[in-house]
Parts: sequence; C-alpha cells; structure tokens
Amino acid sequence: MQEYASTVRRIDDDRGKSHELGQSTVKCMRGILECWIKQSARVEAFKTRQSAAHALHVKFHLTTGEPVLGDEEYHHLQIDVVSLYLLFLVQMITSGLQIVYTQDEVAFVQNLVYYVERAYRTPDYGMWERGSKYNDGKPEIHASSIGMAKAALEAINGCNLFGDKGASWSVVYVDIDAHNRNRSKCGFKRFSRDGYKCVLEDQSRRYYNEGELKEFDGIESEWPLFYVLMIIDGVFRTLPDQVEEYQKLLKARIYMDEHGDTGGLFLWAQSMFVLAQLLTGGLLHVNELDPIRRYLPSYNRPRRAGRYSAFQGIATDLVVQVVLIAESMRLQAMMGTYGIQTQTPHEVEPVQVCSSTQLVHVYRELGVCPKLKLTGRPIRPVGSLGTSKIYRVCGMTVLCYPLIFEVSEYWRLSGRPTVCLLVREEHMRDPHFKQMLDLFAMLKKGHCDGVKLEHEYIGYQSLTDVPRTLTYREELMSYETYRYK
Repeated sequence: MQEYASTVRRIDDDRGKSHELGQSTVKCMRGILECWIKQSARVEAFKTRQSAAHALHVKFHLTTGEPVLGDEEYHHLQIDVVSLYLLFLVQMITSGLQIVYTQDEVAFVQNLVYYVERAYRTPDYGMWERGSKYNDGKPEIHASSIGMAKAALEAINGCNLFGDKGASWSVVYVDIDAHNRNRSKCGFKRFSRDGYKCVLEDQSRRYYNEGELKEFDGIESEWPLFYVLMIIDGVFRTLPDQVEEYQKLLKARIYMDEHGDTGGLFLWAQSMFVLAQLLTGGLLHVNELDPIRRYLPSYNRPRRAGRYSAFQGIATDLVVQVVLIAESMRLQAMMGTYGIQTQTPHEVEPVQVCSSTQLVHVYRELGVCPKLKLTGRPIRPVGSLGTSKIYRVCGMTVLCYPLIFEVSEYWRLSGRPTVCLLVREEHMRDPHFKQMLDLFAMLKKGHCDGVKLEHEYIGYQSLTDVPRTLTYREELMSYETYRYK
C-alpha cells in the first residue's frame, strides 16, 4: 500500500488517494503491533529461552486480532516475519508515516529487537513455514531468517521511532555484537527433492514419512516468484538485460482466464509482481520503495541527521585506538619505569570508565515497560564491539573496557573503535606480566598482529564518534492518591 501511495502521489490531483493509502498502511502496521503487544509475555519469555512455545503468533483473526491457530496447529516460530516487520517499520517511518505513538510502544519495539537478535542461533520454521527440508516438524537455522534479522538490525539501529519529532528515549538501539554473529523452465527450485506443493505430495498429512523426500527427486515445484524477484533485482542494480530476460520468462508463466481474472492467487507472488510492474513502468522509483537505501553498500548510504547510531562500511585502513588506564598513581609510576605511558581514572575525567558488567546493567533499562511486564535487555555479556563504542549515559561520556580484543574485522560503525585496557597493580605480580609488557610495547609501535593501533590519551579531542544525545529515564510516579479526589 505504501508503494502504491508513492505511485499515486505522482498524479497532480490524486483526490486524497495517496493520503488514504498511507493511512491504511499505518492502520495495518499498528494492527500488527497491537496484536503482538497483547502477547508481550511471550516476548519476555522468548528473550531468555528461544523456544517455539514462546514464539509470537504470526496469524491473527482479521477482525478481533486474536490468535487463530495454536502452537500445536501451526509453526509460529518465524524469525523472518518479525524481522521483516521491523525493517518495514523503519522504511515507513523514514518515508514520513507516524506509526508508533507512545513510550510503551517504543519499549515494545525495543524488545522486538531483543527477540530477533539471536537469530544466528535460533532454529525456526523459516519463510516457507516448514522447518527442515525433510518436513518432519523440526525447526532448523535458516539463512533467510538470519539474513532478514541482520537487515532489520542494521536498519533499526539508532532509528527514532517518532521520526523527526522524537527524543532520545524514542530511539531504538542494537547490540552490534548480536548483529555480527536452481533454475528451470517454469521458475526456480527452492532446493533439490523439494516436495512442497508438487503432484506427489500427500496434502492430507502435515509431515513426511522418514525417507519420503527421495520420492520428489526430479519433480520439484518450480516458482515463477523468483523470476519476479530477479526483475526487481535487475531494476535496483540497473541491469536492463536481466530485467528483459526474466520478463520474457515470466510472461510465459502468467495465467489469466477469459474474463481477464487470474486463478487462485498466491498473494506473495502477486504483490511482488505488482511492485515489479510499477518499477519497470517508471511509476515507482527504487528510492521510494527503499527510503533508507538498503540496496546501497553501507558506506554509500546517506547519514541521516536524526540517526543516533548507524552501521557504516568496513574501513580498509581501520585504526584501533587503545587507551591504557592504570587504576592508581602508584601503578602509573611503576608502568612509567617500563616506558609505558598510562592515565588514571582521575586524569580522564569527565570521561567515566566502566566495566562491561556495568554496561550490561545500563542496557537493562532499554525497553523496560512495567505496563507490559517487559524487563528490557536480558542479562548477557556485551561483546568486544559493543565495548569499543563511546556512550552517553545520563549526560556522562562513558568508556568501557572489553572482554576480548579482536575487533578490527567486524567494526562497521562510524569512527574508530576505542579499546580501553584497565591495568591493575596485581597484574605486575602475575607470572605472565612479561607477556603483558610485550603487548604494551606493540601498542607503542602501532601494530599488533596486523592490526593498526594508536595509543591515545583519553580526552574529547581523541574521541572520534561521541554521541550527542542524552539517555535518561524519567522517574515513575504513582497517582493512586489522587484517584478519589
């Protein structure tokens, strides 16, 4: 609907149709959001245990919004569905639509991020709703779900759900470490021995028998849907030959009866076909279909002013900033005798130094919503990428020392990763202190196992990407005493 609204908007006098279509999109997205908010208890449970019993339902009654199929009747664990919703939510907010209204809804969307961020280790039933290729009722890890989750996390990181009118508390944050973890005549085959919807598949049985998959060898269903996707891909990549090739292949597969009506509609393919027609007909521009420019390489995407954080391309000449913090002045003096220059926590003020454990407790406040009984981010460690960022917490600039040191290959945020190493006096008494000195010597030289390093004295001039926003949480107030006044 949103893409159709963009198309209608090109008409000089659309008689309010584009506005109506835009608001219909808002109504649809808010309807899905309301259905899921009713199941906030499932989201809370899923954060700690990624079980199908706690998965959000993905099918609801069109009128009441209530679930229509139980967990035993349908496989609701589909990470790609929730990820796709988050991705489209960002696209639509960027296009100017107001979808999220309240702070409770902001908290819930933040928890949806927690819901999908472990897609890399969560077996689900995938985009085809069947789980493993053997159709035995068991989930498996799907590349489609992981890819969709990755795209959603990249898109929503730093997005203000209130658009241009939002504040710091309406921004969604993503754990950067969580983010990083056949063709034929009629269409593409999904995989070999795919029995889905083929002539030999027994429609009366939900699952296949053991070894039944071999019966579908050579008669797999072929999907013209993938021709449509290749047409759209050709438009985005400016490949007219590819577009023309698949348009010809698709034309032979389109069925219409004598009245011009199609047969039994496959709505997914039909909607993609309409999009392809709008794109190839010049009625819809790729930037209108993808307002946040997901189709561009990350380093070519425009940096929006309202973004509080964003993923960027991987720098080829990335330099890691290393900050050495000595816990006391005495230790600082002792390290100086070895030629190692350090700073004390007092010297780096007003920058605050904290542990990754303390950062975990700060993150726990993101997404907290007592009304929906949501507790925020689960208590799990913050990885080395997350601790290499500069944070603003309650007006303070905070630097965190990490769990591990390997960051260069995966750093995709703007600015340099800043690694803070806290040196304690007890380290000097450790039998491996010599190895630590060797590491510090490499830091002075500017290289460590092929990684470019720069030993920095901490200060505002050395911080390359300090957020400008203040993160705060308003104190909850009870109005119970005013109820009967």
